[in-house]
Amino acid sequence: MHEGHRLRMYEKLKNYPDALQEHELLEILLYNAAPRINTNPLAHRLLDEFGSLRAIFEADVSALQAVEGVGLQLAGYIKCIDFFLQAYGASQEKAMPVRYETESFRQYLAEYYAPLSYEVFCIFVIGEKNRILCCKKFTDKESGSVTVPPQELTRLAVQYAGKAFVLAHNHVVGACRPSAGDDNLTIQCEVICSINNVRLLDHYIYSREGIYSYYLSGRMANIANNYHIRRVMGRRDDGKD
Repeated sequence: MHEGHRLRMYEKLKNYPDALQEHELLEILLYNAAPRINTNPLAHRLLDEFGSLRAIFEADVSALQAVEGVGLQLAGYIKCIDFFLQAYGASQEKAMPVRYETESFRQYLAEYYAPLSYEVFCIFVIGEKNRILCCKKFTDKESGSVTVPPQELTRLAVQYAGKAFVLAHNHVVGACRPSAGDDNLTIQCEVICSINNVRLLDHYIYSREGIYSYYLSGRMANIANNYHIRRVMGRRDDGKD
């Protein structure tokens, strides 16, 4: 039952892992625990109930069992994954700084991007006391460039209740200075962040020649001064007058 669909999902996991949506990742994850049912609707029900993968894994067994189609065995399987992720995260704690501090963060970016031969765009969510809550990564190994929906910032702000964001991406070839496209994306992100009352702290660009910082160059302050939503709306009101 469902062999053809599952085979296609495994092929997608093998060839285009970054294209998988959250519900698809959860669907595949549940295959082993529920080998005889279609786990796609179940994945959707869990995400509808809890709102995110993180919330699903952090839910207790009783809350999980309250979802239609989730019994004790499946709830226990999900909690086992939660405990595994906690243990794995503890073992990888040094891979990414716990808090956003400029020097250690730049060192982390250099180590992360140095071996990559394709572009990766990262959105780091920063919480209280500069704690890094998560990192959302976007990449397209096929085209070599990345398109990042700026509205993804809104989703992450709501999901993690972050106080600030830091952006980072790499230039596989050439210098680390920003392109016009980099500037436009940073401007869009500033507008969206200010709408959500979240600060955009910096946008780093890595290349083999170095790391560019919008903040240290003064460009971040200029963008914030000109494209914060209050400033944008103020210019709009002035125009109407």
